[in-house]
Amino acid sequence: MQLIYNFIEGSCTRHAVLEKIANLTNTKLKTLKSISTTRWACRSEAISAVKENYSSILAAIEEIIDNTKQSDVRAKGKGILHHMKTFEFVFAMLMLDPILSSILKTSVFLQSPNINLLTAVEIVESLKKLLVSVRNTEDDFTDIYHKTIQMCKNYDIEIPQLKKRKVSTKIDCLSSTQHYMSSKEEEMKVSVYYSTLDHMISGINIRFNQETMNMIKALEIY
Repeated sequence: MQLIYNFIEGSCTRHAVLEKIANLTNTKLKTLKSISTTRWACRSEAISAVKENYSSILAAIEEIIDNTKQSDVRAKGKGILHHMKTFEFVFAMLMLDPILSSILKTSVFLQSPNINLLTAVEIVESLKKLLVSVRNTEDDFTDIYHKTIQMCKNYDIEIPQLKKRKVSTKIDCLSSTQHYMSSKEEEMKVSVYYSTLDHMISGINIRFNQETMNMIKALEIY
């Protein structure tokens, strides 16, 4: 996402190409955002912008590649275009957009000057419950995966075949518990979907540990 932002927004000329294509296709252009290394909220805005502008961005990069005389710009453009037109990129984009949107809403609530500690705790706990629910609900993953398949078909993006490899059910499992992924869908679920959500849930647990949450609740009682 950051490479896309740098490539388009790093040049007035290249940004003008994106605006021109958006106007020609009657598309409402959503401002591209830089990705913050520390704020998930900024990542939400960045991913949402790429998702909403996906068609226009692809067309803009293709036009820039065709018309530029700068070999480095052409090479960067081809690299970004190749990356954007992969199954993994589309899946990650469709997966992260709604998840990060929920995190953004929580972040906005927590920054309210009128919020009290107990309400803040409840909001954080609600976010954690939501992420756990999304992680454990089969339909949520299935919906994202099927949307990825359809979007790849719409943009003529190759849907890769599964590369068989052994994966442990848990990191510390013995080799006897290892198994081969049975499908690309299972691979994306275990290696990307579960992994990403587990990382997010773990991050919330570390930042808002239960001892601190219980202490805040106790203080509010008194």
